[in-house]
Amino acid sequence: MKTPLRLASILLTLAISVSSAIADNTIARGLRPIVRENPSPDAVQRPDTIELSATETVSLSGYDKPLQATRETFCATNNTSRHIAALILEITYTDLAGRQIHRRRATVPADIPPGETRLVSFRSWDVNHTFFYRLGPRPRKSGVTPYDVSARILKVAVYN
Repeated sequence: MKTPLRLASILLTLAISVSSAIADNTIARGLRPIVRENPSPDAVQRPDTIELSATETVSLSGYDKPLQATRETFCATNNTSRHIAALILEITYTDLAGRQIHRRRATVPADIPPGETRLVSFRSWDVNHTFFYRLGPRPRKSGVTPYDVSARILKVAVYN
């Protein structure tokens, strides 16, 4: 009596394991790939870097970087007749006595159509969160240094 019961339980276990090992067919029938043509090189707009002349200007305003911020922001106004893709800036940071704290060049991506203003942001130089912009909100934390900033546009990347 024990042998047929044992044999039945073994066969039942095998049947369950075999049925769970069979994979479901999840592939839908009748699907066709969509074939798209690659755009021609003439159709793709690529930015071109230009030097600014006196008649073509981009103005910067509204700089901000609170103490704990990881990014700096400002508004850039495109006064040119071309679509701007990026700005290449030289940024100088000084303390309130006018001594230089830091200077860097930054390439800032910016999608600014002619005659429009956009808020642009880029990674902050103050990785230790010890400096705050003097015109921004004064932090409650002590031992932090206010600074002033000036930016000069070196080049502008524009779409052709």
